[in-house]
Amino acid sequence: MKNKVLIIAAFPAMGKTYFTEHNSRYTKQILDSDSSLFSWNYNHKGNGRNRNLDFPYNYLDYIAYMYKSLQEYPVMELEGLSQVSGIIFTSTHSDVLKGLKKYGLPFTAVIPNSKSVLMERLNARNDHMTDMLDANYDKFTNDVKVNAGSVIISSSTISGLVYNGEFF
Repeated sequence: MKNKVLIIAAFPAMGKTYFTEHNSRYTKQILDSDSSLFSWNYNHKGNGRNRNLDFPYNYLDYIAYMYKSLQEYPVMELEGLSQVSGIIFTSTHSDVLKGLKKYGLPFTAVIPNSKSVLMERLNARNDHMTDMLDANYDKFTNDVKVNAGSVIISSSTISGLVYNGEFF
C-alpha cells in the first residue's frame, strides 16, 4: 500500500521553511520546493540570471516525481498527521496551481486570512518581496482561490495547521 503524500501550495511567509527546518529528521521527506530554483537560469559566473523557459513544467515534473517517490517512504511520526510519508511545499503561482491540477496532483493551498498578517511576517524577516506582495495581495490571493480546489485561509502558520490536524 502506498502512503499519503501532502502537496501544500503555501503563500510566502506561511512557515514552509520554518516547518521544514524544525522537522529536520525528515529532511528527505519534507521538501521546501522553492520555485525560484526552477524559474531562473543562472550564468556560470554567478552574476546574472534570466527566466527559465521550461518553467513551470520543470517544477511540476519535479513535484510529480517526488510525489510518486515519497509514497514509498516510511510514515513520518508528526503530531497532527497520520499515515503521511511525505510533504511537498510548493509556490502559489497561478501557473503552478493550474499545472498541479493538469498533472492530477492533489494539493491544498494555504493563504493568510489578512494582508496585515502577511505584512507583519514579511516585515519581521525583512523580506525582499514585501512591496510586491503588498501591492498585489488581493490579486494573488484571488488567483489562489480561483485556481485551487482546496484552500485553507488562516492566520496560523503551517506548523499550527499541521498540529491542529487541518490537513485531514
